[in-house]
Amino acid sequence: MNINHFAVYPRDGFFILLMLNYKKVGRGMCQVRNIVKNIKIWYKRITMNTTNISAMDVAAFFVRMDDLKDIEDGITNLKIQKLLYYAQGYHLAYFKKPLFNDTIEAWRYGPVVPEVYHKLSRFNRNPVDIEYLKSQNGDDVGILPDGKTRRLLTSVFEQLGQYSAWKLMEMTHKESPWETTGQNAEITKDKLESFFSKLIAR
Repeated sequence: MNINHFAVYPRDGFFILLMLNYKKVGRGMCQVRNIVKNIKIWYKRITMNTTNISAMDVAAFFVRMDDLKDIEDGITNLKIQKLLYYAQGYHLAYFKKPLFNDTIEAWRYGPVVPEVYHKLSRFNRNPVDIEYLKSQNGDDVGILPDGKTRRLLTSVFEQLGQYSAWKLMEMTHKESPWETTGQNAEITKDKLESFFSKLIAR
């Protein structure tokens, strides 16, 4: 089969290969190799700005870090939201690509990742329980492979995890990504990258 023309579209991590114009010819395996090669090229282009880590993965990492340090007050949903905001911002600034693809919105009490917020809303103002996350997602939830992303997240937690949720909220309220975004609107990745790039350049 000779594929003269095709397109690849990403959808929920899968690919739909649309064969738009084809005809039967010999040496079919050679044509298959060419198709696979072209798919790889398209895949690289499409996934340049995507990530396999979700915001919930990062949230679980912070909960696990908090649990390991045995911090008395624990880590609340509100505090997790602020740490996610800082983690995304610094990741964009240092590595020029998002840490996760989930949307961050400018809510009344600061930046929030709605997907994570709603999943953890059962805890209200109480600390998020790592054992609950394990029961829902497996014992390895929040365990990230060693590398630059994990080191960055550890640094974010070490530097900012010492503050209360309310202190972090006050900090975000004084920063342009939240200040210049309408209430409940998305804080864009471009806005985050611009702001945090200036921070690390100081």
